[in-house]
Amino acid sequence: MKRPRIALIRWCLFLLPGFGLPSIGFGQTDQSATDFAHDIVPILQQHCVGCHGGREAKGSFSMNTRELLVDSGNVQPGKPDESKLIELILASDKEIQMPPEDQERLTAPEVATLKKWIADGVPWDDGFSFAPVAWEPPLKPRRPDLPPIVDGRENPIDRILDADLAAHQVARPQRIDDAVFLRRVSLDLVGLLPEPEILAEFLADTAADKRNTVVRRLLDNRISYADHWLTFFNDLLRNDYSGTGFITGGRQQVSGWLYEALL
Repeated sequence: MKRPRIALIRWCLFLLPGFGLPSIGFGQTDQSATDFAHDIVPILQQHCVGCHGGREAKGSFSMNTRELLVDSGNVQPGKPDESKLIELILASDKEIQMPPEDQERLTAPEVATLKKWIADGVPWDDGFSFAPVAWEPPLKPRRPDLPPIVDGRENPIDRILDADLAAHQVARPQRIDDAVFLRRVSLDLVGLLPEPEILAEFLADTAADKRNTVVRRLLDNRISYADHWLTFFNDLLRNDYSGTGFITGGRQQVSGWLYEALL
């Protein structure tokens, strides 16, 4: 009775998906698939995008996105021999051939790569475009040259402010006392006034770097920091604590993620 049972088990295992087939290791990919970023983009950038990408679209032939390329009818996904792109690349007529006669023609391997790409359905990386960024921020991040140190004020922010005040002939504000400093920095970072005993301890401290120390201590108070700044970011995101969106749960996830991000 055991042999029929064993045979039945073996037969069931063989029917399981993938069982009995040659194993394919995890992480292996289809080596025959076209790699858009490494195989196609370099070819298009070298031979095509100069005239049909970015802000250029000669002959109303734009390659900026897959949609523009396919919707124009210049490429027929799955049908390289019926695609106008391949037709123009292989054309011998100098009036229509791509690229123009004064530019380097595509090599046979490059043409074969493009034809296979079209045959594969014109795969295109999500979000990729040859179009330039439509808008650039007027103030790009940069590393400014720091002005000279004045009166031992070495902090980069102080050096920039001192130079700006001097350029506008504005007197530099006097250094605030320790009590005012602690109150301001506490309200800024955690939204709370310092407790009386904390204030007394800070005033009695004679260490030269006590202000830097208290700033680091307040920043390390992650719970109070997150509680304080969560409100400001929720206001910026228009993420109210009440109302239809919050009651139905549509905004609770945002608040939870934001709070965790601030911790």
